[in-house]
Amino acid sequence: MKLTAIKPLVSNPHVYSIVVDDKYLGNISGQDLAELQLVIGQDLDPQILKDLNGRIVQLKYYRDAQRYADRRLRSKKEIRQHLLLKGCDLVLANSIVARLGETGLVDDASFTKAYIHDALLARPLSKRAIKQKLKVKGIDERVVDSSLTDTNYDENKALDEMIERKKSLSQYMNNQPKLFRYLLSQGFSYESIVQRIGRPQVLRRYGGGNLTVGD
Repeated sequence: MKLTAIKPLVSNPHVYSIVVDDKYLGNISGQDLAELQLVIGQDLDPQILKDLNGRIVQLKYYRDAQRYADRRLRSKKEIRQHLLLKGCDLVLANSIVARLGETGLVDDASFTKAYIHDALLARPLSKRAIKQKLKVKGIDERVVDSSLTDTNYDENKALDEMIERKKSLSQYMNNQPKLFRYLLSQGFSYESIVQRIGRPQVLRRYGGGNLTVGD
């Protein structure tokens, strides 16, 4: 097989299209081109062709990951999952995530701060709820704790805002037990809720067990 053309892309002069036997094979970076020492007219033995195809695949997934990360901030786990869904193998996916981390395009700490900021703009959240949401995205709890400190997160303020929002809704307006259970389910502490709306009211008793209204 003969390397018949090497052409820099108009959109990116640091990336080159490779043509073998007058057929487009794929794109490689300028660094790959130099490392493989490719020249037009070169006969490609099976090993060089294998290496070349490997570089083409790597660049394809790397550029795809770049585009995905450029759309908005992503966690490392999100980038890795995106690549795996595209058919990239795990070893290469981990390598690409590491490279993107080195360039600063993917950074879990920056992602976490931005996520907390945006999430709190949308609705009040407890610290527990924030940690749970970010755990799904692969963020280490220590990174979350650090980001919460850096963003001056105030769980008491979040709880107060949540109570005000829910009290304006008919299903919670005159139903303290239901409001209490909802706040508890959102990860706010029992005592913090009690300090604001009192202990959950008990209206009637059945068979030795307490039943609160609101369902």
